[in-house]
Parts: sequence; structure tokens; C-alpha cells
Amino acid sequence: MRNLRQNKHRSNRSNAWSGSKSSNQSKFDPYLSEWALVRADRNPMTTIILSDELKIDVYMRPIRDTFVRPFTIDDLEKTLQSIPLKFLHGLERIILFGGTKKQELTAGRMFRDGMYYPFESGGMIVLYPFLEKRMNWNCSRYSPHEIQEFRWAGAKIVSYKGGLFAQFDEESLKKYYLKIVLIHEIGHHVDWMKNKHDSKKPITEEFADWFVAVYGVVRMQE
Repeated sequence: MRNLRQNKHRSNRSNAWSGSKSSNQSKFDPYLSEWALVRADRNPMTTIILSDELKIDVYMRPIRDTFVRPFTIDDLEKTLQSIPLKFLHGLERIILFGGTKKQELTAGRMFRDGMYYPFESGGMIVLYPFLEKRMNWNCSRYSPHEIQEFRWAGAKIVSYKGGLFAQFDEESLKKYYLKIVLIHEIGHHVDWMKNKHDSKKPITEEFADWFVAVYGVVRMQE
């Protein structure tokens, strides 16, 4: 992701949308309608309390029947507890989208798994649901690093007629979201909080990938 000293950080490491910049907001965006629903609901579904000083509000949209959310709030809390608390300070909320018909129809070219939004005071993470029919996911155009992330999560990579498919089951998809996507977004948060007063230092994918390697992948074995 490119220079994010703006108002949001797209973190779709694994699809064409990752090339979009914040300046492209005028383009069709199937996620805007659900954003409006999230903004209308000002009360969090729950608050994850990690310490007396560290509390993270969680907002959750109802899941559409064609999508899956492969983890529970308890899973989310356990993953957050596995991260040193110093890295989570300033993380104000996590939003779990539920999916819409427009997102379903455009998932092949505009799918998102996670996003980080930096604020002056901190930031928030958004996790998007996974389209159920994409459990066998064409990953031919993804980078070797991205395909390795699928393998780390336990997905089976299968070759078909010159293409590649990532075959997820319930457990591997859960690991992908909690140990890669979520940790990647936390990495962006750490990067932002560390350098937010330095306009010349961008939030980088490299730092978030390193954060996943240390606090996600390594701890998959624990």
C-alpha cells in the first residue's frame, strides 16, 4: 500500500483492489452502503477489555447467508490477547461487516478481507466476511508471498490447467483471518502509531508483513 498519511489504509494484499488509492473514492464501491449502516449504529455489540486502560469496541453487522465469518468474538478476543498489549494501544474499535448483495456480485474483482483506518488519536480495523462459494479460490494472479500466506493458514494450493486454486476449509479460513488478516491490520496500526507525527514516513505493507511473520505465523504453532 502506498503512502497512507491520508485518512485510511486499504489492506487487500490479495486482490486487484489493492492497487486503488484513496483518491479513487469516486469509483463504484459496493461497500459504501454497508458503511452507512455501520455509521447509523452507534452502539458497539460488545467491548473487549484487555486491561484497565485498553478497551476495544466491536461493531458487528448481521452476516448475509451467502457469506461466512469464520471466527467468533471469543476467537477475536483470544487473538488480541496473544499480541503484546503495547501494540494495541490506540486501537479504538473493530468492525465486522456482514456482506451485501452488491459485494457478492463484485467479489471476483473487488473482494476485501481487511482494512485499517488511522485516526489522529489512534485507529480502527475493519474485517470483511468471506464469500462462501469462494472456499475454492482462484489465486492464479496472486503473488508468491500471498499464496504462501494461504499455505501458512493451512489452505491447500492446487494446480488446474495452468491456474492455481486455494482450497480453504473452516479451520484454515479461520486461521487466515485471525493469524494473517487481523495481525496484518494490527501491524499497520503499530506502524501508524509509531510514525503518525512524521508525514514523510508512509504506512508500509513490508512492516505489516513482517508483523504477521512474527506475531501471526510463528504463533500458529502455539
